[in-house]
Amino acid sequence: MSALRTLIGLEYSRYRPARFSKKQRSLTVLVLFPLLLFLGMYLPGFNTSQRSPFITVALLLWTVSMGISFLHMASFPGQRNRDWVLTFPHSRLTLLYAKGACLLRHSLNLTLLLYIEAIVLYCLSTFTGRYTPLPAGELVYTLTAYLMFIFVLLPIAVVFGLLASLIMRPGRVARVLLLPYSILWMLPFILIGLLNSQALGIYDMQYTAPSYIILYTAALLVVGWPACYFLMPRIAVNGLGQMGGRSIPAAASSKAETVRKPKKDRHLSARSQSPFVTLYKLDSSRLQQMEKHQAVRILKLAAPVIAVAMFYFTSGNLNAMQSAIRLPFIFPVLFGSFWMLLRNSFERKQLPWWLGFPQRRLRLLLSGIAAVWVTVMRVNVVLGVSAVVGLLAGLAAGKSSFHEMTQYMFWLFFSFLVYTLALTLALGLLQISYYLMRSRALSLLFLPVAFAVPLQSNLINTYMFPASYGSGWHPDWALLGWTALLGLPFAVCCILAGSKYYHLVLMQKNEGVRTKQA
Repeated sequence: MSALRTLIGLEYSRYRPARFSKKQRSLTVLVLFPLLLFLGMYLPGFNTSQRSPFITVALLLWTVSMGISFLHMASFPGQRNRDWVLTFPHSRLTLLYAKGACLLRHSLNLTLLLYIEAIVLYCLSTFTGRYTPLPAGELVYTLTAYLMFIFVLLPIAVVFGLLASLIMRPGRVARVLLLPYSILWMLPFILIGLLNSQALGIYDMQYTAPSYIILYTAALLVVGWPACYFLMPRIAVNGLGQMGGRSIPAAASSKAETVRKPKKDRHLSARSQSPFVTLYKLDSSRLQQMEKHQAVRILKLAAPVIAVAMFYFTSGNLNAMQSAIRLPFIFPVLFGSFWMLLRNSFERKQLPWWLGFPQRRLRLLLSGIAAVWVTVMRVNVVLGVSAVVGLLAGLAAGKSSFHEMTQYMFWLFFSFLVYTLALTLALGLLQISYYLMRSRALSLLFLPVAFAVPLQSNLINTYMFPASYGSGWHPDWALLGWTALLGLPFAVCCILAGSKYYHLVLMQKNEGVRTKQA
């Protein structure tokens, strides 16, 4: 037990709050707390129930805890101290338990901040008349039920994040698990948007009542915790145990480069191509390699069919169409935003090589943005065309009139433009993260920038689309135009500022290595 405690302390020391001064910790709280409170006050609809802050916090903690754990395991093969850690005289399972306990401790620290935030948000909402306050006994019951649910949920989220070491391995099992694993991680972002929908009114349903939350907690204890206990040895043997020596991503990358070498050389030898086109093709090749996975190929074939079927069956239901119009474009935009947010962690070993190109930093940055933007837009165009086919099929089958179909297509086109603008602004805004690396004080602002990525769908649902549709409702083109007019120049400024300090990402990497060695 003492050995495990020592390993947990070693893992936790990397990012423990005590590493920062008391002034820096206080500044972090003073910046994040009002910002998160502002987002909580103005993102949800005003007719949501008293449970909305606690449901939202539970969903956010699932995604954040799973994401932190996933990033830790995804970046572990590229860390310089990997072999040193794996040579410890302890079993892989003990090392994995230490990592899991450390990550769980970080998640609990975040839970303290967010749950206090939810309580303050509830109090402010009752004072401002958003909803009536709960009786004292019911409020205590609600707080206790959701807090117990979060405490039981967090270990499961951490273990599922550690499962990334199995998903990263090449093989048929990893390809099969890739799609459900990605959906499981991103599902809370979609649920938050649906829960805040005034048309659906899910917050007021009995299934979100504290008595049902207690039942969900018991179910997680009976099913989820034994499943985690079963998964941990498998992750230790087949995941962490296979990360010694040459890392799996590096080996897979070398193999892929060997296979693609003739094709890449043929592209690079073409003198007629501009340097930007060459850089763009290099960036695109990384995403194209992902598209060759069997699970992704199946998804590419199934998604258009699902879109056609969804719009065909909902073409006669105005309330169902209200949500269907937005669904095709949410997942691709979120994927592109998250890929841009996390790409430095996935491509840690390639960064010195990439930044060593004799090209301007702005050109290197723009090529990566263009590769992600074009990939996401290709998917959105295919899904948009599939939606139009479904609407036309519904018209031919008599499920909707010509006037209704025209209105649906009008809103579908508006939704396509809204999510195109959201993707463009998100990709530009995320480049400011390199500028924020100038100092530790500025780096505190990175967390709000990262939180803006999953919350973009909520912002869109709140401000760009009406709470209910009718014959007299029309898209707010003026709001879309003003958003583009003000947002696009700001995104350009973020790109310019980020490109100037793009090289600081290498210093951040080396600083982390020196800290761990110390």
